[in-house]
Amino acid sequence: MEKKYPLSKKEFAEKMKEKRKKLFDIADRQLKITCTLQDKYLEFLRLLAIHGYDITNTL
Repeated sequence: MEKKYPLSKKEFAEKMKEKRKKLFDIADRQLKITCTLQDKYLEFLRLLAIHGYDITNTL
């Protein structure tokens, strides 16, 4: 028996493409804020240190 999906493959792909674009736009805005404001960049580095990451494996 074939499953019925609310979206076709093409519709689902479009929806995911839009979602991915929105997420990349959010990440891009945050990156611009982080890299242009010294306090935000230092906070970013502090969070990396807390979680055991270093700058080379996050950028």
